[in-house]
Amino acid sequence: DVIEWNGNRGRVEDITFSYTFVRLASGHRLVVPNESIAASPLENFTIGGSAVEADASVWVIPPHANTALTLLRDRLEGMQINLGECLHDRVELKLGFKTAAEHEVKRRIEVREQAVAILGSADMLEAPAG
Repeated sequence: DVIEWNGNRGRVEDITFSYTFVRLASGHRLVVPNESIAASPLENFTIGGSAVEADASVWVIPPHANTALTLLRDRLEGMQINLGECLHDRVELKLGFKTAAEHEVKRRIEVREQAVAILGSADMLEAPAG
């Protein structure tokens, strides 16, 4: 199962009598005492099936945000692409998609790489001249 507990999202690798072992997206392993899990809520993303909703983010500078949003929506089919966090010097573009739980980490990387390639080929990863 893919779960989120205490702000940590990952795939459950093993459950023993005392501990639950969760592989995080970073590759690290979270070891949680079962009594802690029992004492606080957790979210199970795969309880209804093996697919999960995931997302990846790329950042662009504000002058490129609208064009980048349109370009990614045109080029990346089957994804929800929306604005995320907007700061004075950069804007987050969130790329949402469904994937099999066991491929979530790999798929996040692939989606981010696709988006960077698309934006890079359109010269949207550099600050505008002037």
